[in-house]
Amino acid sequence: MGIERRPDLKDYWSSRRVFSQSFAAKYMTRNRFVQILNSLHFVDTSNADKSDRLSKIDAVVKILKRAFAEVYKPGREVCIDESMIPFRGRVLFRQYLRGKRYKYGLKLYKLCSDDGYIVRFIVYASKEPSRTGSAAEYVVTKLMEPYLDSGRQLVTDNFYTSIPLAENLLQRRTHLVGTLRKNRVGIPKDITSAKLQRGETTA
Repeated sequence: MGIERRPDLKDYWSSRRVFSQSFAAKYMTRNRFVQILNSLHFVDTSNADKSDRLSKIDAVVKILKRAFAEVYKPGREVCIDESMIPFRGRVLFRQYLRGKRYKYGLKLYKLCSDDGYIVRFIVYASKEPSRTGSAAEYVVTKLMEPYLDSGRQLVTDNFYTSIPLAENLLQRRTHLVGTLRKNRVGIPKDITSAKLQRGETTA
């Protein structure tokens, strides 16, 4: 809980000497805390939009997004990547990402400054019904929306990088830098067929 981490929730109220300095136990019984925790809601569920998988936490997500954007303005270079919030509970949009440190959880697409600050983010819950184009193009366009036409440089990995995306961003005064998969549309054959040694480049 917060900056004071214990192996189990009940340890915050343990009378064992090693756990005896808990802040929580001084102000509330464990039963009372659990009762409040189980009843905690951010929205009236009787009026919630059943089609919106994030409806129960949408108010909190909006507050966080607004605060993140207000307190810090990114410089010229920004990057987009995804990360996982560890979670093994029961939600329809829980994801499994094999290459991540935490394999199960809630997936975030995030726009970060060059020093790692999260400027904007999207919680992945389902495919957007209004989406046109690929998922990667949708994510980039949505996250970069307030920062287009301002001469910024976006860095991405090979999930996002494509020739059409680079061309679209260039029309909005935004440069794209990133690794590119060989099977992407629009790559010249002499580039994809080039025999390169480690450390060599071609253009």
